[in-house]
Amino acid sequence: WVYDIARGGSNRITTDGHNEHSIWSPDGQLLATRSGVGTRRYIRLHRADGSGDPQQASRGDHAGYPHSWAPDGSEIAFIQNDDKGVQHVFVQSISGDQTFRSIVNSRSGDQSPEFSLDGRWLAYVSVDSGRPEVFVQPHPGPGSRHAISTGGGTEPAWARDGRELFY
Repeated sequence: WVYDIARGGSNRITTDGHNEHSIWSPDGQLLATRSGVGTRRYIRLHRADGSGDPQQASRGDHAGYPHSWAPDGSEIAFIQNDDKGVQHVFVQSISGDQTFRSIVNSRSGDQSPEFSLDGRWLAYVSVDSGRPEVFVQPHPGPGSRHAISTGGGTEPAWARDGRELFY
């Protein structure tokens, strides 16, 4: 549901299955939501006004949670579990060819992807060292990742000015 504060009314966005963890697109026109029926889960895009049919944005039956939209709304970063239940970071183009690509694919898993405000960096958490640590890497690349935390870190969040990363 979306509650319109100005008008004082609610609008139902999803009508089928289990839906959770919605995030707004930068322009406020779409919601990316973890959706599914039974054990199957997908990242779906819903129009914020409730019109039209949802669009599936993830592949496979083991989608995790949407985390971050690119600032221009062209891509969404999310987590998807592999067949062993290990989480990996993916980015899906929303329009055009809807390119789907793995961003980080460590053996121990990755989580919490967040685009920088200019879209040039992607922060995320990797547990390859045995504990969660925050990294950034250029987006869309090329370039290598850079460790941000050294004593553990989770849930990276960019400052509004884009010059700092909190975790």
